[in-house]
Amino acid sequence: MAGTVLLEKDSLRWFPNVEEAPPVFAGTFVTVDTLCKSLDLGDNEEDRTSGRYRVTHYGPEAWGKAFGPLSLDQHFSFSHHLDCLIGKGTEVGVGCGPKAEDRANAAVLLGFYLILRMSWNEEEITKAMGPQDARLTFACSWLRNESERVLTVADCWAGIATASRLGWLTPNLIEDHDLAEKASVTYKAMAETFDAAWLAPGLVLICADPVTTVLDPNPNTFTKIFPDDEQITAPAPTATAPTAEAPTAEAPENGIGPKRVLASQKSIDSCDTVCKNYSDGEGIVRRPGEDPTSFLEFLHACDVGILVRTNSVEEPGMPGWIYDAAKMRDSGIAHSDIFIRDYGGGLPEPADVAKMLEFCEGCALPGAQAVGVHCKGGFGRSVTMACLLVMAHFDVPGRALLGWARIVRPGAVTTTRQERFIYRMQGRDDVYRYAKPNNTPCNGNCAIA
Repeated sequence: MAGTVLLEKDSLRWFPNVEEAPPVFAGTFVTVDTLCKSLDLGDNEEDRTSGRYRVTHYGPEAWGKAFGPLSLDQHFSFSHHLDCLIGKGTEVGVGCGPKAEDRANAAVLLGFYLILRMSWNEEEITKAMGPQDARLTFACSWLRNESERVLTVADCWAGIATASRLGWLTPNLIEDHDLAEKASVTYKAMAETFDAAWLAPGLVLICADPVTTVLDPNPNTFTKIFPDDEQITAPAPTATAPTAEAPTAEAPENGIGPKRVLASQKSIDSCDTVCKNYSDGEGIVRRPGEDPTSFLEFLHACDVGILVRTNSVEEPGMPGWIYDAAKMRDSGIAHSDIFIRDYGGGLPEPADVAKMLEFCEGCALPGAQAVGVHCKGGFGRSVTMACLLVMAHFDVPGRALLGWARIVRPGAVTTTRQERFIYRMQGRDDVYRYAKPNNTPCNGNCAIA
């Protein structure tokens, strides 16, 4: 059939750039938007209408040129609904919009299904769908002006295949409705309540600085860092870049550090930073159920025993105080501050990476507790460091982790320098060569000079 791609004989066909079924197609035709609809079909219209790129807690005006790939819960919904249609025994045709952005997102979604349900690999998908789709690119998150694109559809396929191989994704998350819905709901709740996501499930968690989340008037976010804190109920003011003369307000009694005076915007010189632009929470519906637990209880529930903070109080978007690291340690969470400057690309220095690897040594061993990594927004520095940690432990290529990170944490990786940095890493040897802890050799297989 001209203009279509046959993916599975008598069962699955792709109609790129087509939003209506062609007259000659006798099977069941559906669009990507339809398949991405929320599994639980909540009362919120935003939950019902999917197939669109979103960054939780931020509006479209914030994330710039980014348009995909779509979030993990939409991949679950797409694949489960598609599997149900195919299971009825008729050929299914999947159509997507005419824009290159629509086609790129659809190609990743289809790859997710083919890898997880049909056990295809990246090479098989590229052969079937064509190199032109594998080479489609995604803009870096948060960019205001178009620039070099690094991430491709093929990289996302590689990330999904890596997640499948390491057991982070399993076919039953597609086949079983209850499991698919539970995975989708759990993923969304973690993002909405704690502004967090698993990069490596049960092993490495990424999140925003909890101070920025605890101050968010969104009724679904947590309101305490520690269980014995006073609950913060007053809406926070809009987070904007501070000035040298503007001291912060006195910190509330909630386990967060003392009053601080912010550095000037000039001294920070940050053009890459992501700041939360708080609303008053009006119009946001509180999800039914109990109040969210504190951030500490969330870490314990996730079995996170190590927390790495890569941001400081003295940067735009921070409210002027930080949580108490000593209290975190006293509560059973090993804590390390590894400050990475949020300008000039937001890249870690070799010593930063070496310190993290030493502090988190053994975290991937059986029975070890998980590691949490956060920066201010939980998109740039934290994701970069978390990717390096996962590469070091699992010896996986950076391009695959870059694609996977963008799926599990939409908005991840905020500068093209961070993208290129992660992308060039071929695996464990490159990470250790960059960090050079104890002069560890790279065995001749490093891409990083």
